[in-house]
Amino acid sequence: MSVRISFALVALFAFSLALAAAAGGQARAGDQLAQAKPQPSGDAAPAAKPAPSPKDYGVTDTARPSDPVLMGGFIFRQRCAVCHSKKEGVKLAYGPHLAGIYGREVGSTDWFRQSSALTEASFSWDEEKLDDFLQDPKKTVPGVKTDVVVRFKRSRTALIAYLKSLK
Repeated sequence: MSVRISFALVALFAFSLALAAAAGGQARAGDQLAQAKPQPSGDAAPAAKPAPSPKDYGVTDTARPSDPVLMGGFIFRQRCAVCHSKKEGVKLAYGPHLAGIYGREVGSTDWFRQSSALTEASFSWDEEKLDDFLQDPKKTVPGVKTDVVVRFKRSRTALIAYLKSLK
């Protein structure tokens, strides 16, 4: 019976130590939080540091350019330049150059990997055909190799304006 009492006393003592340690830890944490809070000094509120602006990082235009050719150039670099060159004579492994594409007969470049779907098609690239092709290339020219789709009309319009500017 004495073993049971001594075990109960040890357990009670251990529990009281744990409870005291937890209470002391909370008090210390509360003290640290109270010390960490800045105390207002006088009547003036501390001035907030202004958020950095894009100009601080060298960005001059954060909105979309109002000029569709500039926006189209951005879209071209983002979506098309991996496969297509904007200059004639530059051969890339994936697509023909797009210089002078507006008004050109489809499949008329001397690109060495020309798709038979493009060479067999018979139309010239105008705004309507470019818009259709950029929206769904495989529907406009069945059998074409490209999978790049420009979903938004505003982006297609800007890209077509840029393609028209390439000479």
